[in-house]
Amino acid sequence: MTRIVRSRRNGAWLAAVAAASSLLAGAALAQVPGADGRTVYPAEWFAKFAPSNAWDMASQVPGVTVENGEDVRGFAGAAGNVVINGARPSAKAESLQSILSRIPSAQVVRVEVVPGQLIGGEYRARAQVINVVLTEEASGWSGAVDAAVRMPYTNQAALSGGVSALYRKGATSLNLAASHYSENAPDQGYDLWVERPSGDLIERRDKVNRYTTREDTLSASWAWEPTDGRAAHLNGRAWSWENPLRHKSEVSNDSGPLRYDTIAQNPERLGFELGGDFSRPFAGGTAKLVGLMRRDHYQTEEAQLNHTPAGVLTGGVAQSVDNSYGESIVRGTWARENLWGWSIETGAEAALNTLDADIGLALVDDLGVRTPIQLPGSQATVKEVRGEAFVSGGRKLSPTLSFDWGVAVETSTISSDASTLTPGLTVSSERTLTFVKPRASLEWRPDTNWRARVAVGRTAAQLNFDDFVSNVELANGRSNGGNVALEPERTWRLTGEIERKVLGDGTLRLGLNSDWVEMVQDRVPIEIFDEHGVLVDIVDGPGNLGDGRRIWLEAVAGLPLDRFGVTGGRFNARWTLQDSSVTDPYTHTDREFTGEEPWGFSADFRQDLRAHNLAWGVVYDAEGGSPQYRINEIDVWNPENYWFRVFVEARPNAQTTITLSANNVFNRPVIRDRTFFDGTREFDINGHELRWRKQGTVWAIQLKRTFG
Repeated sequence: MTRIVRSRRNGAWLAAVAAASSLLAGAALAQVPGADGRTVYPAEWFAKFAPSNAWDMASQVPGVTVENGEDVRGFAGAAGNVVINGARPSAKAESLQSILSRIPSAQVVRVEVVPGQLIGGEYRARAQVINVVLTEEASGWSGAVDAAVRMPYTNQAALSGGVSALYRKGATSLNLAASHYSENAPDQGYDLWVERPSGDLIERRDKVNRYTTREDTLSASWAWEPTDGRAAHLNGRAWSWENPLRHKSEVSNDSGPLRYDTIAQNPERLGFELGGDFSRPFAGGTAKLVGLMRRDHYQTEEAQLNHTPAGVLTGGVAQSVDNSYGESIVRGTWARENLWGWSIETGAEAALNTLDADIGLALVDDLGVRTPIQLPGSQATVKEVRGEAFVSGGRKLSPTLSFDWGVAVETSTISSDASTLTPGLTVSSERTLTFVKPRASLEWRPDTNWRARVAVGRTAAQLNFDDFVSNVELANGRSNGGNVALEPERTWRLTGEIERKVLGDGTLRLGLNSDWVEMVQDRVPIEIFDEHGVLVDIVDGPGNLGDGRRIWLEAVAGLPLDRFGVTGGRFNARWTLQDSSVTDPYTHTDREFTGEEPWGFSADFRQDLRAHNLAWGVVYDAEGGSPQYRINEIDVWNPENYWFRVFVEARPNAQTTITLSANNVFNRPVIRDRTFFDGTREFDINGHELRWRKQGTVWAIQLKRTFG
């Protein structure tokens, strides 16, 4: 018996070794590795996914996830990890998915994964960039249309769709697109608010919410790309968005009904963006000028009203928001491939950012009459003039080792005027901030299968002007103080990354970031003074804590499964683990940063059955709860959350794809956990609130078709 058990163990060990060897050995590559570190996926490689546009192709690249840049002030910081024909789109407000979805798949000749230093500019610090290369030979029109119907558990269907067209003739192309998105997103459930430590029920709220999102966009872009090193691009986009909410809850306790609450919100956003760039050969290199202008207007009217069980109004709170945002950017760069053996780029950027915010708060009496409340900081104007100069360079130290470096100096002057407790009286402030941001990286590529990289650099986070303005969250019964003294946090980051190509076109990657953060942006107490300088209140708001640290680990796998007997199968997974620590301003003990998820895991499986022109798959997403540490509560969204999505895809012909999908197939609810304290969080817990919301399963059917 012992001999049999040992034999089985040896057989299992040998099988594991054989599987690992097979995994690392690779096979005939479907993609084409390049000596300069790029990996090329020809258009034919994506045929199994039946792509209708460039997004369908870029999103299938093994081991690389398309990442939009941060929606921050400035142009460089908003770059994602995708370029088109080696150049970044001169747009900022539009997502990469939206931009790529307008390009028909017939226009894409290949997709490359390229080291960031080969692209240059704001991509130098990135290890990998996706480059979508379009054909230069096609002429005439091509296009794509799509339509989708989404059905939530309330059976309120919503129709979305879009159309795009691309015209090419010689070096010139014109792209036009229009889209409409709509979704009915209902949820219903309950809130349980209990007293601590007794456990007595204070309130139970049985709630029904109805959201109806609508978004319409018009986009146009023009490109001129001759072969003499010159290029020009123009693009424009206009959008309209609204997301009204209708909410009703029945409030009760152990004694029975107490009241009925209703909330009505009507948020709307209108905006446009215009951008363009021009480049030409200059002084042995390439000079490029980029300009961009964006305007955005957001407004809403919302009211939270209370009624008796008989439906008689007893009062409430109302809020109006009327905010206008502006951004103008000009950026000039000069790059040269070989200057004393270095690839060099230098340039400067100037930006003007503005906010004009007007938030009105009022109490509503039992007759519906509104009495304005003066909320300090609810009316504000903010202006920032920002400039940055930079230089970067890179070169090969050996055939397998590359070095890249850069330094930028950023300075900004921020001025603001904010309202006070006294109507008509404002307080003004102005400050100038300057940051030096160096970086360096070393990358090792011993062959086409292995890649390792280590990098160090300093960054300064961008400020969100909305954090300067006070407001009230009606649905949560709490206020947010505006803080015009907020400063961007500064981070020194040490990064290590290693990647291995496996199973032909599969990828395994492991990355680690270690951050040292100064002036952590978090939640802090905001003191409110009257016109005589007397402290009248302390509220919660955005602010800076002391120094903190963060460690972030990522593991990524993208694996073809043909060798394991699953013909046409592919498995992708991404796992992240994060730990952070900063001293809390109330308890004076260490805790994690506000709003950061401690872990996350996503995986998807897809199998293409080419003989039947079918595909099917499963998508899984899970994440740990992200806590928010406020003045008198700890608010945690989805302490343990996971979602499943399944789909079946049919391809009647090479131009048409029909997809049937079900999201949240196990009907997972959304959970929110709030712990309240007797005063600030340094005191004892006095209450707990659990919010439970049914999301239901959302069914969808989508049709995509390409032309030309």
